[in-house]
Amino acid sequence: MKQSNEPPGMRAEAAWSADIDGRLAGRLNILLVEDNPGDARLIVEALKDVPEIDAEITATARISEAERLLQAPHAFTLILLDLHLDDCEGIECLVRTRNAAPDLPVVVLTGQQDDEQARRYIELGAQDYLIKGETDRDILVRTLRYALSRASIVHHLRQQTEALEAARTELTTRVAERTAELTHLNRAHRALSAANHAVMRAESEQQLLQEVCRVITEIAGYELAWVGIPQQDEATTVRVAAGAGTAAKYLESLRVTWGADSKFGNGPVGKALRERRTVVIRDIELDQGFEPWREQALASGFRSVTGIPLIEEGASWAALAIYSSDGNAFDSAEVTLLKQLGADLSYGMRTLRLRDQHARTLHQLADREQMLHSLVQIAPTLIVLWHPEEGIQLFNRTSETLSGYRSEEVLGKNLIDLFVDDEERQASRETIDRIVATGGTAECEVTCLTRGGEQRRIEWHCTALARPDETNSVLSIGVDITERRQREHQMRQLSSAIEAAAEIVAITNRNGIIEYVNPAFEESSGYSSAEVLGRTPVLLQSGLHDEAFYSDLWQTILGGDTFRAVFMNRRKDGELFYEDKTITPLMDADGEVTHFITTGRNVTKERQAAEQIHLLSSYDALTGLPNRAHFVDRLEQTLHHRKGGDSILATLFLDVDRFKVINETLGHAAGDQLIRDIARRINDCVRGGDILARLGGDEFAILMQNYEANDDVAPFATRILNTFKEPFSIDSKELFVTASVGISQYPADGKDASQLLGRAEEAMYQAKERGKNRFQFYSADTSSRSFEQLSLETSLRKALERDEFVLHFQPQVDIHTGAVEAVEALIRWQHPDLGLVAPADFIPLLEETGLIVPVGEWVLHAAAEQHVAWREAGLPPLEMAINLSALQLHQENLIAVVETILRESGMEARYLELEITESAVMQRIKEVAKLLRSFKAMDIRLTVDDFGTGYSSLSYLTQLPIDALKVDRSFVRNVPDSEQDAEVTQAVVALAHSLRLMVVAEGIETEQQLQFLRSIGCHRAQGFLFSRPVPADQIPALLSAPLMH
Repeated sequence: MKQSNEPPGMRAEAAWSADIDGRLAGRLNILLVEDNPGDARLIVEALKDVPEIDAEITATARISEAERLLQAPHAFTLILLDLHLDDCEGIECLVRTRNAAPDLPVVVLTGQQDDEQARRYIELGAQDYLIKGETDRDILVRTLRYALSRASIVHHLRQQTEALEAARTELTTRVAERTAELTHLNRAHRALSAANHAVMRAESEQQLLQEVCRVITEIAGYELAWVGIPQQDEATTVRVAAGAGTAAKYLESLRVTWGADSKFGNGPVGKALRERRTVVIRDIELDQGFEPWREQALASGFRSVTGIPLIEEGASWAALAIYSSDGNAFDSAEVTLLKQLGADLSYGMRTLRLRDQHARTLHQLADREQMLHSLVQIAPTLIVLWHPEEGIQLFNRTSETLSGYRSEEVLGKNLIDLFVDDEERQASRETIDRIVATGGTAECEVTCLTRGGEQRRIEWHCTALARPDETNSVLSIGVDITERRQREHQMRQLSSAIEAAAEIVAITNRNGIIEYVNPAFEESSGYSSAEVLGRTPVLLQSGLHDEAFYSDLWQTILGGDTFRAVFMNRRKDGELFYEDKTITPLMDADGEVTHFITTGRNVTKERQAAEQIHLLSSYDALTGLPNRAHFVDRLEQTLHHRKGGDSILATLFLDVDRFKVINETLGHAAGDQLIRDIARRINDCVRGGDILARLGGDEFAILMQNYEANDDVAPFATRILNTFKEPFSIDSKELFVTASVGISQYPADGKDASQLLGRAEEAMYQAKERGKNRFQFYSADTSSRSFEQLSLETSLRKALERDEFVLHFQPQVDIHTGAVEAVEALIRWQHPDLGLVAPADFIPLLEETGLIVPVGEWVLHAAAEQHVAWREAGLPPLEMAINLSALQLHQENLIAVVETILRESGMEARYLELEITESAVMQRIKEVAKLLRSFKAMDIRLTVDDFGTGYSSLSYLTQLPIDALKVDRSFVRNVPDSEQDAEVTQAVVALAHSLRLMVVAEGIETEQQLQFLRSIGCHRAQGFLFSRPVPADQIPALLSAPLMH
């Protein structure tokens, strides 16, 4: 390419001239700002007269309009501006125009020649000016050419100036950057060198960390350095372990974590720890992850930071953070040196830890040696280190105490010669010689002699200890088992004494470890002796006792008291068995419990019999529904829990109309089928939570709960009666049956189960009287029986003082011989108007009014005096059975009353038999048991009456000091025809036999009943078959005549 010889200025001038000529030759877009229409027209015409100028003129009279037009880019080439406008005046017009288009040439239009003013225009950015009226063709062309030329020259000068300034700035920046790089690299070298010296001099980990931070800031010149150690807490905290620098206060409120889910874990330290890599932030102000600390860091003068992980065995144990006041610090070369510093710091920390670990190991070894020596001395076993030829070398304190020798007295002496009994020395020497020769171990039990000549049985464990190039020594560790061997001897003697015992016997130590069981234990549990010795009775646990049961057990026996209960245990084969068990603690001379002796009796059969009695006595065998006793119990429970409640209870008593006719016509089997079908229909009507029961025969009861108004009961009773509208199919025959329902309500009609059920029954009879097949609510106004009871109660309160009560006596006979062995005293009321009142009509009133207590005391007096009268008349001694009510059992002075009566009457206590109902016993079992034991201590016979109708606990029944069980007449009445009643009666007899109790059956009226009771092992019988209750003067005749054929 040809090089131009023209100077740069001439080349630039030529370029500008060519540019101006090009602009004039082309189309000019001129903005004319003139508010005088005449002046504007003259200028436009003048421009048209210049043929070399092709001008497009846009005229406006307002500066604001001109500003708007100038907003369009590249719209105009030049501006002609008048300075005297409607919305602007003078210099302001020029300033506003230059602000709107700073790069366009401006020619000012003025009305007169003023050079000073013209210079002012040029200084403010105008390129030239024209005087209005003097704008001939040449002046106009020259002015436009000059204005365009001046603007172009200014534009090119500005471009060159900007280029030169950019070149100068770039050069300055490069020099500064290189200088900074060298400075940063130099300080990194200083930091690395000083840190290495710190690693060599450090005495502790903390000192090393702190010293490295110090040299990084003080010697290398960084503003801040700190070491963060990650914590294994839930917040993933980073703890500041060391720090130094001119802005160390920055660390006081610093919060850093190493978890990725926290904003405080995404800074250089958190990332370095988590990702095990060096993290560099060269501009703190721009880095998003540094946002939580940015404000404080900038305020402290920091502009860049790096986080260097300190790695050991592939994991980050800490991170080193270094801060610089320089922006864009920590380039790759600087970071490389700082990473080496981090590696050196990790190496130094690892070296210190190894050194500390070595020192701790040496210290631990010394401590262990001292501890071993102390343990040997205070060990409860005998420890002797000795050599067959060199003698004893170590003799601990236990050895001194047991033998009576001091350590210094036995050193160098032979252990066997010093300590072992003469008869066992030779065998002991042979054992020691063998292990010394072979380097083995041996266990032996020998008799040793103390210094005072006392024999102690020692169990030795001997081990040969090798010595380099020398004969083995022997370490002998002995345990004094003298007392243990004595106890074992005693245990063997005790074991021999109880091996043949029928009772289950087990012996455990204080911790429950079984040391002995007898054959009866093996037979009941299914475990052999070998299987249970060394174990605890836990292997027998069934899981049916709660923690409170065992807590009470251990608290009792560890306190030195005897514990007794029925345990539900599990045999080895998984079957449950019941054991009536007594656990007795054995104590040493210091009163400390050492062992426990457990004796027990397998009562599984009795328990099963009792459970069968409870089942059979609680549910109706024909329908599976609850029976009368169960219904009454549930009703009482419901009433107890409802006291104070808002809802109402209703008791419905249902009786099938003319059922007796159906039963006698179609037979018992058809009657039973009908009862079952009726039960199913009624049960379909009963709501959840209500209770349906069969009371007996054709009678049913329903407990209706949780209804809010009386109006709810009638629809329910109607629904039940409607179920009888459909015929019953009995033996392929259709049978239409109706029923009558009586209803009583709580609390309006009664407060207890007896009242509610009785009044529902009364209402049922009222329904029958009104035509059957209907229901009837109880009404006190129409209840004649209630009036009679009120009259009876009034008379009853005066009966005792009027001496209206009499006793009748019913004999109890031996079921096999027919001999009268006892009589039961039964109270009768000889009412002056009503005659002899039935017991069922007045005894409940006695109970209800509390008169049973004084009347019962009268019965005891009268019966005792009658017994003495018979004896004085020469009659054979008979047992006198007298019933005690539940209220009498609550009488605090009952024992004193009985003692007084016996003393005053002269009756012997052994002929008095007190009968207590099963339900009365169970109401206050503990208090009643205590009372019965007191009676038994007086030699009074005790009988549980009405047995089978309550809910006795067999475990308590076995603890009561009773002599007999009396089978309730409700079971005897239907035997042997009723299979259920026969099973209950047979179960009661079997239970009594297992408990070694006499059985008395009452209510016997037929020979078939007698034969059945005799066949199942009943002892005594009582009932109309033998005699009704009779006055006292008829008893001698009954004794002289046979009562059974």
